[in-house]
Amino acid sequence: HNSLISNTNLLFTGLELFNKTEQNYTEQLRNINTPALYLWGKYDCVVPLLMGEQAFEAHGSEEKQLVVLERSAHSPMANEPEEFVEAVIDFVEAYR
Repeated sequence: HNSLISNTNLLFTGLELFNKTEQNYTEQLRNINTPALYLWGKYDCVVPLLMGEQAFEAHGSEEKQLVVLERSAHSPMANEPEEFVEAVIDFVEAYR
């Protein structure tokens, strides 16, 4: 229970800090038209999943994929290396 509260507090703190930054490039993502793979850890408190979802939605390409790694935090390549590599290989093969 305490870890859930801590993680929730970190999530909102991260969002507050992100929203206070002077530079915001989200609107420019609509200008990108190349295929994109967004790999995100479900429990990322550094760059929360909500930010990944917003970036994914803003991305201009129709050829995009968002993969949420269910047991990962900020380093899905370390937390779930097999799933991470599989997602990258599948994406590269699809657009080869």
